[in-house]
Amino acid sequence: MNMLEEGFRFTGPHAELLAQRIRKTYFKNAKKPNDLGCKLMKSACSEESAGNLEKAIEHFEKAAANFTKAVSLSPGDPTLHTNRGRAYRSLGKMDEALADFNRAIRLDREFAPAYDGRGRLFFELDEFDEALADFNQVLKLDPKYSNALYLHGTTLLHLGKFNKAIADFTRAIKLNPKHQESYNNLGYVLGHVGRLEDALFPLTKAIDLNPKTSIEYRNLSWVLTSLGKYDKAIKEATTSIELESHPTAYANRGHAHRLKGNVESAIEDYKQALSLFEKLPQKNINHYIPAIRVERELVKLGVIEKGTIEPRALAEGIVTVRLLNKFYKFAK
Repeated sequence: MNMLEEGFRFTGPHAELLAQRIRKTYFKNAKKPNDLGCKLMKSACSEESAGNLEKAIEHFEKAAANFTKAVSLSPGDPTLHTNRGRAYRSLGKMDEALADFNRAIRLDREFAPAYDGRGRLFFELDEFDEALADFNQVLKLDPKYSNALYLHGTTLLHLGKFNKAIADFTRAIKLNPKHQESYNNLGYVLGHVGRLEDALFPLTKAIDLNPKTSIEYRNLSWVLTSLGKYDKAIKEATTSIELESHPTAYANRGHAHRLKGNVESAIEDYKQALSLFEKLPQKNINHYIPAIRVERELVKLGVIEKGTIEPRALAEGIVTVRLLNKFYKFAK
């Protein structure tokens, strides 16, 4: 029910026609700020990808303001609440974003984008069970939505349900053969179940689809290290670092150096990995798993007496011993 229906009650033989005409006017008025908000969101994402964070935040804030104007003109439209929720989520305003996604769902229980937005929010908060429930709902409403399959699979991956994640990524690729993220995650999870040779193709394919993102190179370097191809692993990790100074890339290169016998280079990379990890403004399980392993290796090398990241992550419920064992099962 929109503001018209909440604020007015039309009576008489032409009541419904009158309501439709006024409703149409409200939706028409809301279209302009909504369209502008969508353009600003696209621009903000481009700026964010280019590393221009201040400009990205500025555009996200302007997008949120335009969506707010649109919502005020047509508060009964779930699309507008969902769009504003996405802008708020991008700004880290999680409570406001959740309120908008919930409102959109109350307005339309079958509006898949609202579940998608709320699922992404829960995922970012490491609330994986809640995220999985929302992505399940998206797939129930739209079974052929490849990005929802990717998100569903990624959530399963974080829950340690590797085989189910593999099935999701494989289906997502069949639906969209150019879905780079699904190729990347498929290669990553194949490595974690010991299918190292099988992991090479999807990771290489992901790089072919977009050679300018760093995560695929660092995942490939990890698989190559596990296969004993240390020189190639160092090369791929270095490419990843050149694209993005990420702690996991340094960790992966450190593992390759260590196994090749370059202990000093390994220690240098490990220390850089931990330094970057500690500087991260927000950390999630993706950051903790490689950082814990780095500390374990530094203990073995006698560089530090004991690690502090693992007990902290266990105490805060970020990881479990069982989950760590699954992720480290095939690590060298």
